[in-house]
Amino acid sequence: MQITKQIHWHMAHRLLGYDGPCGHLHGHTYRVQAVIDGPLDPGLDMVIDFSHLSRLMRETVDGLLDHATLLSAGDPLVEPLLPYTNRLVLISHNTSAEVIAQVLYNIWSPALLSMSAHVLLSEVRVWETETSSAAANAYVDGCKILWASKWGLPFERCGQIPQSSSWKRPV
Repeated sequence: MQITKQIHWHMAHRLLGYDGPCGHLHGHTYRVQAVIDGPLDPGLDMVIDFSHLSRLMRETVDGLLDHATLLSAGDPLVEPLLPYTNRLVLISHNTSAEVIAQVLYNIWSPALLSMSAHVLLSEVRVWETETSSAAANAYVDGCKILWASKWGLPFERCGQIPQSSSWKRPV
């Protein structure tokens, strides 16, 4: 059996090193879909409670990405933007739809397994526009969120975190 859940969010990003319009800081209304495979729970006749799946997805999207600026940790815009945003998220790779899908897959897949050993996250699909999407369907080590300015350090520390005297490292 397969179920899906979709949510939307708004976020700015840019593709570091890209020679085109997407190399400039800009924003999108993103859509993400999680596809879950698993057997029906015989007691509930459902694969997984949609509210549990929604909570997991919303914690990441609303808590980290919605109305944030997403940049690669090595982007030279990080330092100048720090005084002007409290929703800056740095990731390990460039901020393409492919990488965003992979980052979300890497967060949600182990979380879903901890909720139920009988379900599998088979795909995370991210739409950057109505007609353009990218999907991740397997865990890729190293593709992750490194730092988020408003929320401390929810994942791993990054050696490339900006070292400005005006910026205070969260503890």
